[in-house]
Amino acid sequence: MLEPVDIPSLGEAGRVNRILVATEAFAIHQSRLKALETEGDPQVYRRIISGGTFSQQERDEALVLRREACLDFNDMARAFDVLISPTAAITAPLIAEVESDFDRLNALILRNPSAVNVLDGCAATIPMDAPDELGAGLMVIGANGSDWKVLAGAEALERIVARR
Repeated sequence: MLEPVDIPSLGEAGRVNRILVATEAFAIHQSRLKALETEGDPQVYRRIISGGTFSQQERDEALVLRREACLDFNDMARAFDVLISPTAAITAPLIAEVESDFDRLNALILRNPSAVNVLDGCAATIPMDAPDELGAGLMVIGANGSDWKVLAGAEALERIVARR
């Protein structure tokens, strides 16, 4: 049986993820920033350098929010066999679209998997596009540590999706 689920802990997931990923990347790559500026991907460099703009207080608050969100999500997710969601908020864009609108499209492609990561869940994706269609996936999600349950759910759902 399918049942819609509200996940309140997702409300801050995007902001928390941005702060934590950027500050960690900045800390790890700080000694290489000069080289990355000239030799690295400009999109990646821009995201890494943004990590230096967040205060320690913002990082600490993000860590607290993440910890609370993980506990809430994992408690809720354990009440279900699996949760499902589109893997990405949009179908796969064309390369020309990405080149002209990278930031917006990249954010939409990464939004759902990043939310599962920030909530410390686990997930598998099954393809649900037909031949000659742009890529689309169905993400099968579970609480932290429910890997085998998620994989079994993905396998069962893949058989259903493949029939269409």
